[in-house]
Amino acid sequence: MYMAGIDGEKEHANAQKILMQMGEFFQIQDDDLDLFGDPSVTGKVGTDIQDNKCSWLVVQCLQRATPEQRQILQDNYGQKDTKKVAQVRALYEEMNLPAVFSKYKEDITATL
Repeated sequence: MYMAGIDGEKEHANAQKILMQMGEFFQIQDDDLDLFGDPSVTGKVGTDIQDNKCSWLVVQCLQRATPEQRQILQDNYGQKDTKKVAQVRALYEEMNLPAVFSKYKEDITATL
């Protein structure tokens, strides 16, 4: 912006706000695509669960989980076993996290 002659504090603050929201959305969408995306479209096979990553999905799960669901997550998250990964995916689906992401996407798109 400075190179284009835009040096106002307000303009920079507005740009920062928008760009931070865009960056956050990009990462959250990447987390969703890691598990629910089509590898033939995304070009990658997701491993966030196996790699024990602190993804948006696991954070949402932890915020919403019952004690029983939290135990399922704790027993299965971060494991290389495909059955354990499937357990976590099933838990996310049971908790309707794909719809939670869709609502977030709708809201952030309207904001941006």
